[in-house]
Amino acid sequence: QQPTSKRNFKMGGDGGVIAVNRSFLRQCGDGFLNEADRGGVDERERKQLRTKVCAVSNEALKEPIVACELGYLYNKDALLTALLNKTLNPTFSHVRGMKDIIETKFTKNTEAREQGEDTTQFMCPVTMIEFTGRYSFSVIRKTGWVLSDKAINEVGIESLQVEYGPFSSDDIIRLAPDSEQLNAMREKLVSDRERMKGERSKNKKRTSDAIQNPTKKSKKEKRRMKSKEAVKQGKREAGLVGQAEDSVKKQIASSEVFKSLFGKHNPTAAELFTQGKASCPI
Repeated sequence: QQPTSKRNFKMGGDGGVIAVNRSFLRQCGDGFLNEADRGGVDERERKQLRTKVCAVSNEALKEPIVACELGYLYNKDALLTALLNKTLNPTFSHVRGMKDIIETKFTKNTEAREQGEDTTQFMCPVTMIEFTGRYSFSVIRKTGWVLSDKAINEVGIESLQVEYGPFSSDDIIRLAPDSEQLNAMREKLVSDRERMKGERSKNKKRTSDAIQNPTKKSKKEKRRMKSKEAVKQGKREAGLVGQAEDSVKKQIASSEVFKSLFGKHNPTAAELFTQGKASCPI
């Protein structure tokens, strides 16, 4: 009987496969994504491997770790090197530069025991679920925090804002998605980029028109300018009225004539006689 050859993987505590040999890990990078190179690796094993290995270098993930909008994880140095050398696999063509990657904030697994490549490095800081691929995890686009979907669903987005926000549901990106989820994420990414491209094109056209026709204004802008001018005119008129009132008050205070015109004045007998409104006392 032939001796049984040494196997290249071990069974994890959750029943999953933990890669312990380079010959097994090499399938999870660029080649791992191609149908011809997948071999006998099933969907669950692929998902588990994507939580442990850099998608472009096939090396074990080590901080600093970055993610893309399709949920792949990369060693930052390896990804930047591939971008600079223009050797990035076409599978990752959606990563055009630094603006397309997210600096992740993983939480160290405090209960992990050092067993070489068997070690589960990270966990959810809320639920303490280990990041092994068995449970779904997501990265927050704006802040980079990596949380389990269970934490997001059960604790709620609003309750997570103080420690892990600010973010909205649109900022949540699934990590290590399965094939169906990946296809949906790819379609959404293409749609979002097309929409943003259209918006930039419109803004560019408006700017160009404004430069070429500086005197040409839209109806909305004209109404806004008229409204502003009306407010300014009202303030100017109110200021003039206030100045006139202050001037009159000053005149009243300093002139007997103005006092007689604008204030209450009881004429003396001599004044009444002078005006012919009183008889001579003699």
